[in-house]
Amino acid sequence: MRVFIEGRGWKRNQVAKEMPRVVDRYLEVHPVPKGEKKPLEIIVGSTLSRWVNKGHSKPAPRATFNAIVLTVLHLEWEASGKPGTPPDLRDVARHWNEWHSRLKTTSGSPIPSSETARPPAETIVQIDLSDAVHVRLSKAYGSAGASLLQATRDSDVSAALDLGLLRFLDGHRAEGESFLQQAQTGGSREAAALLDSEDPSEVRAATAARLAFDRAVRLDGDSHNGERKVLLLERAAHAKIRSAIGMLADHFESLGETGSAARWRLLADQER
Repeated sequence: MRVFIEGRGWKRNQVAKEMPRVVDRYLEVHPVPKGEKKPLEIIVGSTLSRWVNKGHSKPAPRATFNAIVLTVLHLEWEASGKPGTPPDLRDVARHWNEWHSRLKTTSGSPIPSSETARPPAETIVQIDLSDAVHVRLSKAYGSAGASLLQATRDSDVSAALDLGLLRFLDGHRAEGESFLQQAQTGGSREAAALLDSEDPSEVRAATAARLAFDRAVRLDGDSHNGERKVLLLERAAHAKIRSAIGMLADHFESLGETGSAARWRLLADQER
């Protein structure tokens, strides 16, 4: 859920703040018949932060999931200025099915055959649940995280560098530096420069974000590198690198996700 919220350009406190308004409005338009359970459950910001930060391996209660995703989709719809009706629970259900597909795949179950399953080129790597690092990175970055870790273990210097940057920029400094050290051992000058830097932590973070952007620009957008590229761009964009923000907006626009694109374009305008 953290990736879903922040990857679309929102902050958790924004989502928590707007959730009561969005949910109340939805239930006014779509009242729940007497005796039936409400399909949406509002949660406060502290609860959302705790739940997201724990990185649950089990799905959220359906009503909680519905409220979070509906709020994000509604905010995107408002930001886009798109006419017509706002998102509803049918749109939310698509994301629920996609999430279950990912969870079943990472637990070793087959991907369900449905229109919401990922295409073969993006199939999530099967993982060994006894491998804590593999599980953790798969939860954080999906199939791209699993692939990056496997490539790193196969002595791929480029993968080790990118994985190190992702963990470093996500606040997992020790783990990030461990991957960067592997990249340095393999001959990466970028990793060596970042590790050897004696700059303050905020300067090192800015340097890492610029490097993440440079790395993303070098990657093509095919199915193999697409997710990896977006992950790096997101970290650079959250560090307010304007070019990264613009590229993310273009990416979401190409996918037809106008709300996300509008959100990132607004942020790009604010950084001018």
